[in-house]
Amino acid sequence: MASVEKVTQITHNRFLNYYELSTINRIGKRGSYYMASRAQDISALDLSTGENTPDGVVIFGLAGKGHDCVVLVRQYRYPLAGYVYELPAGLIERHESYKKAAVREMKEETGLVFHPLDVDPMYERAFYNSVGMTDESCILVYGYCDGTISREGLEDSEELDVVLADRQEAIRILREEKAAANCAYMLMQFIAHPEDPFSFLKKPEELNRYRQESGSAQQTWETGYQMGLSARAGEVVTLIGDLGAGKTVFTQGFAAGIGIREAVNSPTFTILQVYEGGRLPLYHFDVYRIGDSEEMLEIGWEDYVYGEGVCLIEWADQISDLIDALPPGKVRRVEIRKDLSKGTDWREILQTTASEGAVRQ
Repeated sequence: MASVEKVTQITHNRFLNYYELSTINRIGKRGSYYMASRAQDISALDLSTGENTPDGVVIFGLAGKGHDCVVLVRQYRYPLAGYVYELPAGLIERHESYKKAAVREMKEETGLVFHPLDVDPMYERAFYNSVGMTDESCILVYGYCDGTISREGLEDSEELDVVLADRQEAIRILREEKAAANCAYMLMQFIAHPEDPFSFLKKPEELNRYRQESGSAQQTWETGYQMGLSARAGEVVTLIGDLGAGKTVFTQGFAAGIGIREAVNSPTFTILQVYEGGRLPLYHFDVYRIGDSEEMLEIGWEDYVYGEGVCLIEWADQISDLIDALPPGKVRRVEIRKDLSKGTDWREILQTTASEGAVRQ
C-alpha cells in the first residue's frame, strides 16, 4: 500500500500553506508529492491527526418573497485573474460552531441574515473539496435569508458582488459563466426542484418517498403507467385512497405500463383478477369488502405475493397485518389523496418505493 514517509512544511502563512510529502507508491518507488492545506503546521494536517476537521462552511441560502432566489457571490479570484460565481463561504473560526460561522459569513459577505435549517447530520458532515491537492474540507449549510444586501462587512481583500439568482439566471450561469463546482451542483438542485429546492434534504427513512400532483384522471393514469414500467417480479404495490380518489385509474395505467392490453376494472366482488398478457402477470386485488385477513390466505395469498408476477392491492390498509409481515423492500406503497379546495380532479399521489434489493423473496 502507498504511504507517506516524511512531511516538510515549505511555507508558513496564516490561511494557506504548502507541504512536500516524501512518498512510497504501491510498487515501492519513492517520490515527492505536493499539497496545500489550511493547517498551520505539520501536526495539524489530516494525515497527521487521522481526523477530518472542517476548515470552512459553504452556504446554500434561499432569499426572496417566495424563497425563489439563490444567494450567490460573484467574486474576483486571483488564480483565475477574473470573476467566478460561488456560494457564500468562509473559514470556521476557532471555538466557533459551523452554523454560527455560516450566519457570520453570510452577514459579512452579503449583509443578509441567515437562518439555518435543522437537517439530518449526514447532510452537514465535512467533505473534502479537492483531495488531489489539499486536505481542506467544508460543511454545506442550508437555510433561508432575509434582510438588506450590504457591502459593509467586506474585507479590503474581498472584491465581490451579491447576486440573487432566480431560475432563469441560474440556468444562464450554468450555461455561460465560470462557477465553483459546489455552486454549480446546488444550482442544478435549485432548477430541478422549483417547488422545494430543499426537497433532497430528506431523512434516511424518507429517501424512497416521492410526492406528485395530478390535475386530471389522465395524469393519474400516467403516474400509474410510469410505475408499471419499473415493476418487478415479486413486488407488492399497495394502493389506498378514498372512494373516487382514482385508485382504479392508477391501476389501469399501471397495467398498461406492464404491457397488459385488456380492460382492467376493479374486481370488488371477486377480490382477485389475474391478467397475464404483459411482460409480468398482474395479480389485481381489491380487498374493500374483505371481512378478515384469513380470507386472503384461503385464496392463496402467499402463492401470489411470492409468485412470478406483481401484486397490486387496492384498499391495502384493510389487510395491513399481512402487508406489514412481508420482507422489507418487497412493498411499494401508494396513497392517493383528494383536496376539493384545489379542484375536483386534483390529486396528491404519495409513493414509497421498495429498495433496490431482490423482491422475489
